[in-house]
Amino acid sequence: MSILQNNSKESQCYVNPLCKFFKKLQLKRCVTRAGFQKKRGPSANDMIIGSISSGFIAENLHAAANSSASKILPVCESSMYRFMEGTNGNWEQLSLNIAHEAYKKIDSLNSSREKSRYCFVFDDSILEYPKAKKMELCTWTFDHNEGCSVRGYSCLQMGWTDGESYLPLGSKLLASDEESESFQKKHTQKACPDAICKTGLDKRTHASQIRTEAEERTKPELVVSWIKRAIKNGVKASYVLFVGN
Repeated sequence: MSILQNNSKESQCYVNPLCKFFKKLQLKRCVTRAGFQKKRGPSANDMIIGSISSGFIAENLHAAANSSASKILPVCESSMYRFMEGTNGNWEQLSLNIAHEAYKKIDSLNSSREKSRYCFVFDDSILEYPKAKKMELCTWTFDHNEGCSVRGYSCLQMGWTDGESYLPLGSKLLASDEESESFQKKHTQKACPDAICKTGLDKRTHASQIRTEAEERTKPELVVSWIKRAIKNGVKASYVLFVGN
């Protein structure tokens, strides 16, 4: 926690509460269980604390790194981005680990009647990027609100709620199968024909698994696997809700 110093009056109101918050959620243990490791320099825990803290200082990491509170970041901006682009750490598992710690705190405060209202919540939204040219796995995706295909991703999200609180459990960007015959009948050209795809990734890494799931797994399959995974990690619910547009 040594990086979270009061380096400016601007960051003081944000940094102090976060130290206690990270400790209560046992962030260090969550990071270790999710497979994040660093051989040199600041620990993976410090890097993640810095990236989360930057969101409370400015609108993004770049703005935080160029603000008067940039000293709370353990390393420079480029090193922060390289860490977040790593292929070994499991960001989905980290999100689930943190949610489980928060879930235990909330569950201990609820009565048996309130526990019967626990729900898993799923939302399927479209993230549109009309000017995308080289974005990886950016495809033509049908937007039911617009009634047409748009350039972007289908974002499937899962959360947990007791009616008062909400905990995000995971999210995934899904791509359309642009190689299928039905797709090629509707579109003569791919959404991002110049997309830069990362090749040579070890199939055992989480980054490779994310790309495989984005292209090959269907939404019903992901919903079922996420529910099983959440229950296995100790998050319980009595109902499953689907948010409609």
